Amino acid sequence: AASGQKRHAVQIIRGKDQIGQAKILNMQQNKKDATQLLLNQEGGLLLESAIMIKLGDKLIVYQETQ
Repeated sequence: AASGQKRHAVQIIRGKDQIGQAKILNMQQNKKDATQLLLNQEGGLLLESAIMIKLGDKLIVYQETQ
């Protein structure tokens, strides 16, 4: 990635603990690539992470600048 480019990362929360992080590789809405996902709209994320995400985990998305 070029210097200064914005990237999105995810904190994975299970219960009250942060158990890991992930990088967002792709987002989709209505089976089409998307640059954002809207609140209360179904969408999908492709994540790169060593942690297996489970039902009930919370994902907190934040922006990194490299």
